[in-house]
Amino acid sequence: MDIEFVNLFEKPDLEEYEEKCILAVHAGTGTVKTNLPVVPGLALLYPWMGIDKLYDDICRIIEK
Repeated sequence: MDIEFVNLFEKPDLEEYEEKCILAVHAGTGTVKTNLPVVPGLALLYPWMGIDKLYDDICRIIEK
């Protein structure tokens, strides 16, 4: 599985990644323009929020 990093301040439209990605983890406060399932990932920046929900959301999408 490959992971792509995209700076949404420079490129808020993720359309070009939709064919090769199965989800987007959004670790910010801006909006994401994509048809991919988007998982809130602020817990990656603020670990005290807990990553259990993030992990569960990603697993749920991957297992489909």
